[in-house]
Amino acid sequence: MAKVKKRKKKITKPIGQQKCSVYINGRFIGFSESGSQLVKDLKEKRRSGTISPEANFHYNSQTDDVYINTDSGRARRPYIVVENGQSRLTPALIAQLQSNETTWGKLVRLGIIEYLDAEEEESAYVALSEENLTTEHTHLEIDPVSIMGVTVSVLPYPEYNSSPRVTMACAMAKQSLGTYSTNFNLRSPLCRRAPIQYLSSAKGRQGRILLLQLRP
Repeated sequence: MAKVKKRKKKITKPIGQQKCSVYINGRFIGFSESGSQLVKDLKEKRRSGTISPEANFHYNSQTDDVYINTDSGRARRPYIVVENGQSRLTPALIAQLQSNETTWGKLVRLGIIEYLDAEEEESAYVALSEENLTTEHTHLEIDPVSIMGVTVSVLPYPEYNSSPRVTMACAMAKQSLGTYSTNFNLRSPLCRRAPIQYLSSAKGRQGRILLLQLRP
């Protein structure tokens, strides 16, 4: 029996009108006169608190399409918003954050910190450090070590190992026991990554051991 290939439904734009197609969570909802301006306005409304900070927007200039994502299950990372080559996270705000005068959630609501998903990251120009900022940058990394994630950031010297060994170490770290010995808090490791002090891994266990008792 011959297999029938399914074709994706293509949205045909009106004849004589070069309008931008708009999709919400993969579903076509209509057209827009300017996709880039639409995304710019939506981002401004998100940073001002009019739109939920959980929404993400992306304009594909090659296909002239706008994608709006609000569905659950997306992997998102926090970034510092950059305007005119300057970070919106000023030293005064950092001091307020350290003195508990402000919170992380408030920085998100004020549009100083925003979460980007994989699709919106395609149109973002992220700087690793504040010294590298230019007027073309749109965002700034909070810390370059956060690029690798929590599991990789606690591994010692991952930049000196091959990628298969780093992948194996990540799998072993995720499967390790929370309490591997009774005196784990008294041991002094040969080396320790800086993110460990922020995760408080040396002060307590990293997991829980479940004890299940079965009776006949």
